Amino acid sequence: MKKLIYILVLSLFIFNCSKSDDDVTFLEKYDGTVWSSFDGYLYLRFVNNLNNPIESIYESNEGCYIYNSDLGSSITITINSNDTFECTIDDDKLTFTVSGNSLKMEMDGDYLLDEPVYLTKSSVDVDSFNRCR
Repeated sequence: MKKLIYILVLSLFIFNCSKSDDDVTFLEKYDGTVWSSFDGYLYLRFVNNLNNPIESIYESNEGCYIYNSDLGSSITITINSNDTFECTIDDDKLTFTVSGNSLKMEMDGDYLLDEPVYLTKSSVDVDSFNRCR
């Protein structure tokens, strides 16, 4: 009887102490993950920071890279679930959805892109890029 109680109590601790993948937010799950466009021109990195959750890194005409993590003061996060992140910046809505190693980025608002943009998970160290001054 004591063994049965011990096993039940132990199993409660094991199952209640670990977070399942469904309980993890997008920003927690993809914190520090880099995504790149097919041509290597654009990189996105998500940061588990509700004020500045997205960093964009893109190549300039001078061969150096421009880093941007300031999304402005008017960001509103509307979805931060396991594999979907949605936010509104000013009047523009951005939706990011992960499926495997692919990130689908959709934009509604004043952006020039009418179709989704697909990026691929990357192991590139964007911190080592030559930054524009």
